[in-house]
Amino acid sequence: MGRSRVKSNSISNHPNISQSIHPKVNRKMGFYEERADAENAIPLSSSESSDEKLSQSIWETFLATKQTEETFAKKMKIWQVLFKCIQNMSWLPKYELYLMGSTITGYGTNNSDIDICMVDTDGATYCDSRTEALHNLWLVKNFIESSPSLHFEHIKMVRAKVPILRFRHTKENIDIDLSFNNSEGIRNTHLLHCYAQLDWRVRPLVVIIKQWAQHHNLNDPKNATMSSYSLVLMVINFLQAGVSPAVLPCLHNIYPDKFASDTYWNNLLESIAPYPTENRESLGELLLKFFKYYADFDYSNSMISVRTGGLLPKTEYNWNNSKMISHVCNFLWIEEPFNRTNTGKSVHNEYVFQQIKLAFHASWKMLQESQDLSILFLEPLFTPSMLPSSHSYF
Repeated sequence: MGRSRVKSNSISNHPNISQSIHPKVNRKMGFYEERADAENAIPLSSSESSDEKLSQSIWETFLATKQTEETFAKKMKIWQVLFKCIQNMSWLPKYELYLMGSTITGYGTNNSDIDICMVDTDGATYCDSRTEALHNLWLVKNFIESSPSLHFEHIKMVRAKVPILRFRHTKENIDIDLSFNNSEGIRNTHLLHCYAQLDWRVRPLVVIIKQWAQHHNLNDPKNATMSSYSLVLMVINFLQAGVSPAVLPCLHNIYPDKFASDTYWNNLLESIAPYPTENRESLGELLLKFFKYYADFDYSNSMISVRTGGLLPKTEYNWNNSKMISHVCNFLWIEEPFNRTNTGKSVHNEYVFQQIKLAFHASWKMLQESQDLSILFLEPLFTPSMLPSSHSYF
């Protein structure tokens, strides 16, 4: 399609990926737990009994569901297989192969898929980046379809704004999402990984809230609910602006060279020092406040902004130079920290939006009254069959 065909670079030429990925990542898997041990695992609380039990339940659930080292090792093996596979495709451009998403950020569970991005080291070739992505992903798709020994099956091209080649490693039963030149995905992986290191309470809260959203069918953009990325940004922004003192700072303000620049950071596994917060609230207290915060949130006038560490007024902000989709009505506004689009755009159905708000309120009331984490995982508060129409954003 009009581009030169250069043999793929060996990954050994990229020390930020090949030479460091196994030792660094393996150390990272124990890093958070070591930090939690240093903080006595369960936060100091002014009261005993119900609050401490709730915090203990959150922590134990997190430990039981977080991505294990065994699962991570399986994902690394699949990553290696995929790299060798693509390396044999001499007609592809020079590239780097980045692991992204919850596998790296620290918010993953044993059921999480693998997000991988191929990055053309020569930069974009076509004027239309989406066309270029589709072209290269089709080449990969055709190759792995012709190689049954790789154990990649259920191969499907997802023609979204950012195209995805989705397939499954059948021996390990793990799904893979492969993208091309998805620089925003790499940058937000680095950002979320850094936020996870600032305070040991971040990861348990994110994992519990994602599980809560999945249980209540509120974590599926195809059904006009929230994406996992939006949920993580909501948790981080709550910890920045929804509690006092703040649990988290604004990394864009502290490290503008890393997070406010136009280039993405190569070392996704970078270590960052904990934030010296004065907030000593427990996991249970923070979870309750999270539900209350978004039950009462002023969605009509405010936008969630991790980039600024606070809220932005909708009336005074120009989303990505007016490049938002004008024919879709958005009810949830969450600023993407880098390209400044709205990650909450999937919540376009007013009925679903009202159900999301009701779920926040109901969960807050139930948890406040019972102080029992299991109350959040009874009958789902929302099901797609409740939708008044079958219209979907995608």
